Amino acid sequence: MKKSNPIKVLVVDFGSQTSQLIIRRVREAGIYCEMVHYSQIQLSIKKNNPQALILSGGPSSSFEVKSPRVNKKIFSMGIPILGICYGMQIICEILGGKVQNTNRREFGKSEIKVLKKNLLLKGIGKNKKKNQVWMSHGDEVIKLPKNFIRLAKTENNDIAAIERREDKIYGLQFHPEVIHTVQGQIIIENFLFKIAKLSPDWKIQSFLQNQILEIKKKVK
Repeated sequence: MKKSNPIKVLVVDFGSQTSQLIIRRVREAGIYCEMVHYSQIQLSIKKNNPQALILSGGPSSSFEVKSPRVNKKIFSMGIPILGICYGMQIICEILGGKVQNTNRREFGKSEIKVLKKNLLLKGIGKNKKKNQVWMSHGDEVIKLPKNFIRLAKTENNDIAAIERREDKIYGLQFHPEVIHTVQGQIIIENFLFKIAKLSPDWKIQSFLQNQILEIKKKVK
């Protein structure tokens, strides 16, 4: 049976307080998505065949033995991936980079400087009044995995955005989903449309109508 709302994007939850906000931003862009617990990601990929993954932030340290992780295999499936904060750190830790606690927790507004042209940050940083981002982290990526490059930095963070373009794997140390990142929605849409090549074809009105019809079928 064909799903009335195929899941194009899976938001992988690592315990972030803003995971639901990521979902909202993706849906506002016209893409249907759902959240999945990090421990269920492989099963959910097999079931839903998503066209993109977003790894959320989280309170853990990626370098700790018992920190939440995903199987390394998901990075070789050809699915575009965006890691946010802890999500970026776990990408680096799993793929051979290094993350450590620098004892300089960064929380609040910062200004991003784009270092080179790239699809994820296209259109960002041209107007200095609009390049504000929101940081919330204690750990930092200090060494990138093989074939990753640095896309941006801030005054206090040398690695604020990364990519491995050939595999469509990207990471952000800041949170594009919160309103304090002024052009955050542009960044999210760059990932969805320019990198994952998705088309906006979902509306909340249609979703609600479909849900009502499904409920009526079940309860008669």
